[in-house]
Amino acid sequence: MIFQVIVEYSESGDVFQVTELHDESGTDYGFLIPYDERFLSMVDLGAFIAYKLKLEPSEIELEEV
Repeated sequence: MIFQVIVEYSESGDVFQVTELHDESGTDYGFLIPYDERFLSMVDLGAFIAYKLKLEPSEIELEEV
């Protein structure tokens, strides 16, 4: 699955939180990410999404927009 993701980086720039998450058809998947969840990398985010959707991390592709 391909997801477009909009993130907001912390002031230090070392972590980010997801502000929007949509699949390639525009379906909102933001409900998967808790409001206060922070990630260190897109790989971590992809693994989190895969876990929530019961997929393998290799099945998730993220595009930061």
